[in-house]
Amino acid sequence: MRLEAIKGRIDSKGGRSEAVIRGTSITAYLVAALARDQGADAVLKDFPSLTRDQVEAP
Repeated sequence: MRLEAIKGRIDSKGGRSEAVIRGTSITAYLVAALARDQGADAVLKDFPSLTRDQVEAP
């Protein structure tokens, strides 16, 4: 169930080489790595166009 919720936030279609956060051009891998290392607040500061919901896994 949790994996399905996360998949709904990711766009991996359209000829992109890496999956991105849906509605952005920011790679999902980058957001996940930064959130793990620095926390969601740091990611939101660096990428103010993202929402907390986009950064945090359910």
